[in-house]
Amino acid sequence: MRCAESLTTSANPAKGCMRPVNRYIRIISLSLLYIFVAEVPGLFLNICQASGGDQFRLTRREKAFGMHFSDQKNGWIVGDNGLALKSEDGGESWQRVLISKGDTFNDVFFVGTKGWIVGGGGVIFHSADGGKNWVKQSASGTEPPGIKSNIETNRTCPAPEPSSSLQQTLMKVHFLDQDTGVTVGADGTILRTQDGGASWENVSPDWMGLMPAEMMDRGIISVNLYDVMFLNETSGWVVGDWGTILHTVDKGKTWSLCHIGQFAPLFSVCFKNDKLGWAVGQNGFALKTENGGTSWERFPVNTENSLYRIQLKDDYGVIAGDQATMFKTEDGGITWARMDVDLRPPYPWFSDAWILPSNSAKVLSIGNGIILKTKIK
Repeated sequence: MRCAESLTTSANPAKGCMRPVNRYIRIISLSLLYIFVAEVPGLFLNICQASGGDQFRLTRREKAFGMHFSDQKNGWIVGDNGLALKSEDGGESWQRVLISKGDTFNDVFFVGTKGWIVGGGGVIFHSADGGKNWVKQSASGTEPPGIKSNIETNRTCPAPEPSSSLQQTLMKVHFLDQDTGVTVGADGTILRTQDGGASWENVSPDWMGLMPAEMMDRGIISVNLYDVMFLNETSGWVVGDWGTILHTVDKGKTWSLCHIGQFAPLFSVCFKNDKLGWAVGQNGFALKTENGGTSWERFPVNTENSLYRIQLKDDYGVIAGDQATMFKTEDGGITWARMDVDLRPPYPWFSDAWILPSNSAKVLSIGNGIILKTKIK
């Protein structure tokens, strides 16, 4: 499939996620301090307590960023300062797992009993036994180009923290099977493994060759990438700064550019089938494709809050973002309606959401100091 040179839109795009000269903006959580107080190696500590029925709160300072369920029962949540939680009952209760106190964990992914966690400074942890034990993995390859810009950003735009050579902050990870996986992050970094993470290859695009001249003139020579997802065993998508959309048809070995430049940062991407897909981002910016990514157009979402996660399971879907913003679909993404959440100000941001199949499509949303259970139907 050939990707289009440009997007078609029905409205002016929102402002992009900007950066000042020679410095990165930091993801919401990376500027906040959390004091880790549970130091009991080998034990699980139940930290999630009921507060108003279906709402489970973390401590006020804890920030949860990534979530993954390998089946209807077993799930993980990861976050700032080594936060790692495990559920064995479909998210009804959570237990803390001690992996690392100093690392920021941005995302987690499991295939059966094998799991991976990625985060700040290029950290990669791997478990081969369902999360009982974790070991560090290391990336290899040449250093991707740095990022430069001369434009300011807003406070809540997620972005990787500063990093050194081969230690770019990793934002998302996706595995096709127990051997083949892809992780993306700062400076346009895309790493790929074919041996379960024993070794990682840098498959980042040639950003200098892809970057439009107007962006190069502003000192921008790569973009930060925020999400990766695979529709099937070969076709995958990546989104990032400046409306960047990348596509692969060979399990992530090579990537083609669908769009870059002039649009707001995209933080999450989701495809229902090989034709129908969505991407959401800063200040309520949302795109939809009905032709497999050849062209994209705006789709209406009634919010100016940034949107950090979109997910679909069959006909059910959810979008989550700043200020406890949540939208739902019950018709496979044809229409989206705002979800009511029984929360009081100050409202948390939601960094991730997960749909668990059930008669009412249970949704778990995570963010700053909260794990919230809601229902789509």
